[in-house]
Amino acid sequence: MEIVGRIAIPGGGEFDHAAVDLDSGRVFVAHPGAGTIAVLDAEAMVVRTTIGGCPGASGVVCDTEHGLVAAASRSGGHVLLIDGTSLEVRSQVKVGPAPNGLAFDIGRQRLLVTDVQTHEAHLIDPERGQVVATRPLPGRPRWAVHDPQAQLFYVNIISPAQVLMLDSQTFAPCGAWDVPAEGPHGLDLDPQRRLVLVACDSGVLVGLDADSGAEQGRLTLPGAPDVTFHNPLTRECYVGVGDPGTVVVADTETWTTVEGQATELGAATFAFDSRRQLLHALLPASGQDLLLRCGAARARYPA
Repeated sequence: MEIVGRIAIPGGGEFDHAAVDLDSGRVFVAHPGAGTIAVLDAEAMVVRTTIGGCPGASGVVCDTEHGLVAAASRSGGHVLLIDGTSLEVRSQVKVGPAPNGLAFDIGRQRLLVTDVQTHEAHLIDPERGQVVATRPLPGRPRWAVHDPQAQLFYVNIISPAQVLMLDSQTFAPCGAWDVPAEGPHGLDLDPQRRLVLVACDSGVLVGLDADSGAEQGRLTLPGAPDVTFHNPLTRECYVGVGDPGTVVVADTETWTTVEGQATELGAATFAFDSRRQLLHALLPASGQDLLLRCGAARARYPA
């Protein structure tokens, strides 16, 4: 990876999840202490604006196709639905007391929200700004993703260590895969290889077959992980590790570490812009977004 810039984020301190609008390249950063979503302009290298009303800001996801951004307020018990172009808040949807994990079903225009206090999953209809279904979960959830091919939501559960599957049409549970490591945390999907990538608190990245749940490989990490993203161009997986402060670049075909990009102690979260091949590492101590150009030179597959 190559450092290509830095954006100072006023207020510094703790950052949680972040997401990129692929059309504009804007980065939406959860700033829990400030109770805001910071909107970064990666081209101009500035903070474009901040959006309030999000105390304990946690999960953030973008639906670029429909111009929508969702941000979870873990202290406010609601989700903000933000217009990705105007940056105006379209609606504020009350959910459980501590929403965190989010995932869009872009085809059906539905939003999954998981709650780390009640251990429930909620399904939001963004157009109506309402919760349309709620399901109990078997334990405390972490992150979630949607699989458009299988029409499933995958939800990491800390204990029992598993990936739970929810049917994205009926929102009914339809199975779970045991994760052979403690504390499933970061989660993403390699749709081409049908691989569910699970980064676990025990310091291991595990790959599960998306159709059977069978383990396909594993890689030891230098510490407990957090955010995890798959790069479809290189078929690599990026994993944020706050201590020692690094982004691990993992080859999930050979299950080897390609690179360890130093960030900053405590920097465990980032956003990934797959279109521009930019990784936005969030540095809490220095209050910055560290922009890293990813290894497009290693690309083995068509963009």
